[in-house]
Amino acid sequence: MGLATHWWFWCLAAAFAAGSLVLSRRYPELVLRARRLALHRRLVEVGPGQALRPPSSAGHDPSWLVFPLALWLGASPWIWGYDGEPGAIASDLVTAAAVLLVALAAIVLPALWTLETLVAIAALVAAQRQLTRGSGAIGRLRR
Repeated sequence: MGLATHWWFWCLAAAFAAGSLVLSRRYPELVLRARRLALHRRLVEVGPGQALRPPSSAGHDPSWLVFPLALWLGASPWIWGYDGEPGAIASDLVTAAAVLLVALAAIVLPALWTLETLVAIAALVAAQRQLTRGSGAIGRLRR
């Protein structure tokens, strides 16, 4: 039985979501600081005719959502109660770590958001194919 069956879990999840939303206001400032540090250490270069400027506000840049969603993905086996399934914990934790690493790299190299989007779409398609093939942690789908 997963944590999702307990009322207090959803109260904690709502508090975490509210905290993430409050912290999202600082996200553009943190991104700009990280990009300046990368320029200072010469990890990246600003191309000719380009300038380093602050990203749009967090309301217009939903990339900050990747971080709490990756945490949710990593905790999903315990949240939904399928932590006893073979490989469930390892696959979710490895996927969450990969999402976090690409998201952190995308702060400095924004073009990586395209890669992250394509990987997310491919993961969703692969999950859908796995579910339609047979039984899994959440049961067999009926047609």
